[in-house]
Amino acid sequence: MTRPGFAFSTRFRVRYAEIDGQKVVFNSRYLEYADVAVSEFWDWAGIADALGPALTETEFHVRHTEIDYLRPFTYGDTIEAFGATLIRIDGHIGDAGKMAIAYAAESGYFNISTLREPYRVEGMKTMGIELAEQLKT
Repeated sequence: MTRPGFAFSTRFRVRYAEIDGQKVVFNSRYLEYADVAVSEFWDWAGIADALGPALTETEFHVRHTEIDYLRPFTYGDTIEAFGATLIRIDGHIGDAGKMAIAYAAESGYFNISTLREPYRVEGMKTMGIELAEQLKT
């Protein structure tokens, strides 16, 4: 069931393996919960179908993250992730990234776009140089 007022929502429960001796969720699990929510959203939005093999062949790296703990999750809690405003962009993926950053800034929502990789351009340059070197031989 979708949360009223939102296009997407998903729920999951805290499992026994995710808690410590005081029945509180291990800190590292909070980022896993965010990953589960993003993966569920991608399935819901059809991103995997749209990207095809590029999605499973692409590596994502998190350089920095911050979490505001409002209260600890405990064994048996139900976690609900919700949101999703989909906007079709006519243009390049870079245009979509700029729009996502602007939208997050004005709305206060968290930007989960994949275009926030600080070393993306440098990595592409390195890859191009390595390919050119391999083609010379």
